[in-house]
Amino acid sequence: MAGTAISTSAKPLAQTRWFTFLPPGLLGPNHTLCAVLCNPMPRNPSYAPVDACKLLVQSADMQEAGRFAQIVNDPNWLADRFDDARDQVQFVYAPRAVHDAVVFLSDEYLPPDGERKIIARSEIAALSCDHAPLHFIFHSAFCCSTLLARTFDLPGQSMGLKEPHLLQDIVGYGIRGASSEQRDDALAMALALLARPFGTDEAVIVKPSCVVNSLAAPILADRFAARALFLYAPLRIFLGSIARKGITGRLWARELFTTLRKSGLADLGYSDDELFGQTDLQIAGLAWLAQHMHFTELANSVEPGRVRMLDSESLIAQPEAALAALSALFGIHLTSEQIAAIVQGPAFTSHSKFGGNYDAGQREKDLTDGASLYADEIEKVAIWVETVAQGLNAQLGSINPLLG
Repeated sequence: MAGTAISTSAKPLAQTRWFTFLPPGLLGPNHTLCAVLCNPMPRNPSYAPVDACKLLVQSADMQEAGRFAQIVNDPNWLADRFDDARDQVQFVYAPRAVHDAVVFLSDEYLPPDGERKIIARSEIAALSCDHAPLHFIFHSAFCCSTLLARTFDLPGQSMGLKEPHLLQDIVGYGIRGASSEQRDDALAMALALLARPFGTDEAVIVKPSCVVNSLAAPILADRFAARALFLYAPLRIFLGSIARKGITGRLWARELFTTLRKSGLADLGYSDDELFGQTDLQIAGLAWLAQHMHFTELANSVEPGRVRMLDSESLIAQPEAALAALSALFGIHLTSEQIAAIVQGPAFTSHSKFGGNYDAGQREKDLTDGASLYADEIEKVAIWVETVAQGLNAQLGSINPLLG
């Protein structure tokens, strides 16, 4: 594994912006509350974060200068948060067993008593670390992306990172006013830290939060060897997933759209007044459309084959074929026996977020039962979104489909 310098020169912003948001328990484990990424560290006190003053690590306090290098070179020290106001990175000790036990790599799920260290970005920039092949599963949300990330926890071959909050902090850095150069400099550091290999010859597969989709192009520009999948739920299934979650799902969709719009990803020609007059599911549909348009454009603009697209229903219907094609895209060599074992294992037979037995049949029942309650609204909004897409000359199918 080659060592790569972690280059960074961005300065902290003089001012930051705070947003209020709901406590984490309200939306349950499906949520990625978009307003959270607009907050610099430390987070809202309702999260009861560890006292930042107790975490601060300065080189003068280190007994050994090599301690920085030990942390930066050890993938068991997850690069968890980026504090742009102080220009620091928080690391949390999270060995592989912790990754396997938590739904997402965020403060809500990581053990609160885990050891944490904060290191100045200038100290990190002076170091180098090993790096593994780094690939990405971008997604629209509610499309089995967590399931897919779990399948790549394969010791000796690959490691799957489920929504590392570090990347959301980079999105927030840009929203709060960082220049593209500052943001990309911080992004390069973040990617280098996420690419640290857990084992010899292991690739790292990152499934970012969907609010990180605005960074897909700079991510692929920084990591020229990276390959990416855009996994999405078909429009009506996505709308049904939002609807059956009630007010929490609808609030999540509005916050997703707001964050995408602030990131420059959802300028679909509507004024603020026009957006204010749209229903929750219409806004959810626009969020879905904005992401789909973004990845269609990205798939057409990068080198052929770098970005592939796959819908969730094809993944569930053809899991062996999807895993074979995706592992080949990522350069991971899986035998048909290994793929069969994965499909028969916990990734496909238990709920990715809640645990317990959960297979394709139960998922289909949940989709059908939930959608039936809102069938009229879902169909009307879906037709409306398709009409909007037609007016924008947007293609709603898959460009460079993973399964031909």
